[in-house]
Amino acid sequence: MTTKFLLLVSIVLIAALGISCDVGVNPLLWDGTPVTATFRVDKAGSSYDTTISVNLNHIIADIDEDIDSIKVFNVTLQIDSTAGTDSSTTFTGSAIIDGDTLLTVTNGSIRQFATERSIFDTTLTGGPIFNNTGVAYVIALLKEYKRPDHTYLRTVTLRSWGQASTSPLHFTIKLRLYTQVFLPPPSS
Repeated sequence: MTTKFLLLVSIVLIAALGISCDVGVNPLLWDGTPVTATFRVDKAGSSYDTTISVNLNHIIADIDEDIDSIKVFNVTLQIDSTAGTDSSTTFTGSAIIDGDTLLTVTNGSIRQFATERSIFDTTLTGGPIFNNTGVAYVIALLKEYKRPDHTYLRTVTLRSWGQASTSPLHFTIKLRLYTQVFLPPPSS
């Protein structure tokens, strides 16, 4: 072992001794339950337009603690086209939350979304695909929790619409919101 490594280990151990045991017993950070908006598209033509409601309260459903704040960790998009849409299909479309555009894809390949992808991924074709207005809206919704008049999260309306290069269309769009839930610091 090198001297630098031993010094680093010593510093980490000394720092660990100074950490309160409450951190291990009462974690200050939890993962919120991921919330998924699922849009099923079965259309004879090449355009689609679907709307659903999603209750954001599912984020905190499994947390029985006081909550200080909730932050957006990630938003992802996945398109499962195994039900019959040609995997070479491209599409142009948007996802809108309560009237604010969350993301826009222009000539994107369904194939690139076969696995879950972050809307903030800059390597996506035509990326980044996220829209600041919609992301800011989601962040603002989560900040509403714990105001004196809000001890719950709202139900939101999500719309997914677009135009594809082929038809018929048979696929499932999944938008997933990942959050982190912060608890108040333990009292002394």
